Amino acid sequence: MGYLGLSYRYLFVSVRGCVLAVVTMGVYSLLLFTSTSVFILLVCSVDLRHVHTWVFAVQMLWQTFWHLLIQYREYYLHEPVSIRLFLAVSSLMVLPQRITSLSMDLQEKRVVLTFNASSKSNISSDNA
Repeated sequence: MGYLGLSYRYLFVSVRGCVLAVVTMGVYSLLLFTSTSVFILLVCSVDLRHVHTWVFAVQMLWQTFWHLLIQYREYYLHEPVSIRLFLAVSSLMVLPQRITSLSMDLQEKRVVLTFNASSKSNISSDNA
């Protein structure tokens, strides 16, 4: 009755968030997209009992790398650092908090991956 379904709402919010990130951060928005993509790859490839450890380590290494790069460029090379890079790194400090929280929920089985559940149900129904 004039409202978007839940899936379309998430899609709409995600697309608008990506557009906002690209507009405000420019090419540095790739820092956020890379971080999110690596999280998705880790969730799909690592055993869920150990996913939080991997996600936390990778996210902290990624964030630390960019902080050290900014420090190096600013203090040792005396280069001006783009304000867009500062915006991206600022966002990069918030994103791992949400990502590691979600990975902890996955590891503790508070959140269930629906694509895994549907594939397991399809496998069990094929065996029957």
